[in-house]
Amino acid sequence: MPVTEQTPITAHVANGSTAVFPFEFLVLQASDLVVAVNSVELVSSIDYTVSGVGAAAGGSVTLAVMPPAWQASTRPIVRSAPA
Repeated sequence: MPVTEQTPITAHVANGSTAVFPFEFLVLQASDLVVAVNSVELVSSIDYTVSGVGAAAGGSVTLAVMPPAWQASTRPIVRSAPA
């Protein structure tokens, strides 16, 4: 079975009206993601939820609270190898 090459990182910038941020890589469980705003890691199920777990095409992260556009925060979404 061939393995599809994926880039397990994506980043988004706040615009004040978006709460859903897509990623285009496979994650097997929500805890495989690291989501951060301005270098501060967020907490899964509290600060954000994940959809698309197990989907080869990826999914999305939905933030519980949208930071305002003036904050100009960057949201990296990174697949982290399980420990």
